[in-house]
Amino acid sequence: MADIPKHPDKFEDVLVQVQHDLSQLKYNIEKINVGEKTATLDIKVLDNAISKTQSSIRRHAEDYLKSVNKQQLVLPTIVDIEKQTLKTYKWKPSLESLPDVYSKRKTFGAVFPERKVKPEAAERLAVTKAKGKCVQYLPEVELEPVIKPSLLRMSAQHNIMSLQPRLELHFSKKELDFKPHKESECQAHSESRVGIKVGESEHLLTSLPSLPTQITASDSMDQMETQRLAENWKHIRSSKRTIIHIPSLGFSQSWRLSTRKYDILQNIQITRLCDIRDENVEVIYICPMRLGEDILQYYDNFLRRNGADSSTNQDLPCNKRFLILTPEAVDHFPTRNMCLSTLLKYSPCTLKQIKRQIQGKQAYIVGGVGHEDDLEVADELRVPILGPEPAVSQLYGTKSGGRRIFSEAGLEVPPGKGNVFSLNQLYETLAELIAQNIHIQRWLFKINVQRGGCDAAYCDVCHLPCYSWALRRYQHFGPDLWHSEWVQETVMMKYLEEIPEWLIFYTILAKSSRFQSWSEFLKIFLRQGGVVEAYPPSENVTYVTVDMLLEPNGEVTILSWGDQLHGYCHLDIVGSIIPKTSVHIETLHSICMCVAHACKQNYIMGYVSVGLATFVDHNTMKQKIWGIDLDIGFSDHLAMTQMLLMATGGTLNWRTGCFEVPVKEKCSGQEAEAKRLVDSRYAVVGIRLFHSNLSMLYHSIFLNICKSKCIDFNKKENQGTVFALYDSDDRCTIGMIAVSEDLQGALVTFAQNLSVIHQEILSSKKGEETNFEVVITNIEDMLEVIIQNKNQLED
Repeated sequence: MADIPKHPDKFEDVLVQVQHDLSQLKYNIEKINVGEKTATLDIKVLDNAISKTQSSIRRHAEDYLKSVNKQQLVLPTIVDIEKQTLKTYKWKPSLESLPDVYSKRKTFGAVFPERKVKPEAAERLAVTKAKGKCVQYLPEVELEPVIKPSLLRMSAQHNIMSLQPRLELHFSKKELDFKPHKESECQAHSESRVGIKVGESEHLLTSLPSLPTQITASDSMDQMETQRLAENWKHIRSSKRTIIHIPSLGFSQSWRLSTRKYDILQNIQITRLCDIRDENVEVIYICPMRLGEDILQYYDNFLRRNGADSSTNQDLPCNKRFLILTPEAVDHFPTRNMCLSTLLKYSPCTLKQIKRQIQGKQAYIVGGVGHEDDLEVADELRVPILGPEPAVSQLYGTKSGGRRIFSEAGLEVPPGKGNVFSLNQLYETLAELIAQNIHIQRWLFKINVQRGGCDAAYCDVCHLPCYSWALRRYQHFGPDLWHSEWVQETVMMKYLEEIPEWLIFYTILAKSSRFQSWSEFLKIFLRQGGVVEAYPPSENVTYVTVDMLLEPNGEVTILSWGDQLHGYCHLDIVGSIIPKTSVHIETLHSICMCVAHACKQNYIMGYVSVGLATFVDHNTMKQKIWGIDLDIGFSDHLAMTQMLLMATGGTLNWRTGCFEVPVKEKCSGQEAEAKRLVDSRYAVVGIRLFHSNLSMLYHSIFLNICKSKCIDFNKKENQGTVFALYDSDDRCTIGMIAVSEDLQGALVTFAQNLSVIHQEILSSKKGEETNFEVVITNIEDMLEVIIQNKNQLED
């Protein structure tokens, strides 16, 4: 057998190196000012450099062609073809293995939505005939992303619309900027499977490991009936219903296995129990861990104390309108960090219990980060999911997908680029972005598959040795000439030389990140894909979170909003301030409606959380708003908001932008209704407050200590402090809500609570881990700004 070159792409690498050498040579020549008397141009040196380059090209070209010409051209045998077919990664299932659906449909076009084919690929369309039916295959790179919903289904047992439309997804690597060069860069998608669903039969087949794909087909219905069910959503929302809340984090296996305390992360939404403040709602909460009697008793008392039993629905008292279930599979996979939907899928006893609980009732599922096992659980329970297909969630729920939705909504996004998968792509992207945006001082690196910004890093351009040189060139050429190609190319070449070392020595990981080093972070960043984007060019940046519900009938409900509360940096989100917002309420409403419209255009429905950054542009002195985060699914922020509304009996008034609570005054019901006695409140909500010494105290002791220090909630005055408890064993992470009549009072109460708790649990041993102190410092800075603003108004 003739020798085959082990590295067939080496010749391409040489050409890239030659291009770099010639560019460097050109740059060196440009530096020589031949007009000066003392300057000379050594032609011999130039001739030697060119000769060396030509010789290198000739040598490698001869070696490459020699190795190629030695290869024997032999037709493969039939056995070889079979072996090669077994090794291929292309998905071409045997049509004989699929159920015969031709009798149910006139053509395949009635089952599968039409693919959108690029014109240049039409001539290369391959047609395969099987069983007398015509099925079309096309290489993935020739397909543009097309998402078309099939008709909604109706459950035979429950007259409720399917909130989870079946979709057909085709993804284009070119469209998604997906450019993996190594096998390791594709491992993140190796678990993806393709499900072909015809009627009630499903065959799971191994797919192209590069992209998550779900192709489904469901029984069609009459268009008018489907329309009637969509219009029925208002009735469903206002009638008695059961919400099966599954706070599952369906991230990739590598992400889950490298995350500490994954079960606690999935249980932060336990405050969703507070949805029973609506007398028509029952909540079945699926818990990812075994809870102790202390937590169960705490939430039972909290719900009773805050009026869950005072409703007119006397048939179902408080403790009958919520149910906490833990899948039995939790005991069998304690170290696997499995997502909650998968645990429930392998828990037949829990599934049977849910079936008994929802029998004869209207019920639907609300989940977290989408996973294919969400569909398995929904099919088993025969209930719909209020949310998009997992494949849609996995596509647009990433950092790169969020940027795409914001762009389609017409919302400005930070300068940057998504779907970065290789090291060379990272270097080139950074060089281009830094050159084009000379005044951006900090660049962020965000991993695609995450919620919020915890797994992120940043690097400041002031550490680039050539940055001061680039600034001088910018001042010399001016803004207009700076963006010309010949100027940008010279600057980018200089950046490319320094960026690798710059990243190694000066990149800083977010404090809340799961990674210990830049190399560890970079490995996951390139494997999962990520985003490079600019940090806002301002010292005063405020971040806003908005939660909204995209309802199946097309309506949009905004549920919560507030300014983010940060820990070690702006990437470390620990809570929020409700309802304060740095964006005018009408502007915020307009932005949300545009984002909601773009989401619906891409078949995203259910709960969506939007993250915005706002700052003053120093050039125009006007407010700028950037879209920075889009999380699909029920959020931790919204779950804590439900607890706030339950504790106060209040509402968030979108029209006024206020958090309103009822006023407790002695008057008849008619008088109170006529006067509409309400008052405004502010709340500081801490979702992830961490202190390692909290594990030394049982929850009952901790709560008693807080009560003795007057850290409690006054129901009569509707202000004070409420805690959220997440687990019975570790006990290091808690939630806390501080409510007051004004913003300053809420911030002071929150900071004082943290300080008192810290002093009470402080031990002689050093090395405790906590974010209490940094949160207190950030609140103190906010209080200084508030006091300065008040003084300026008084003056």
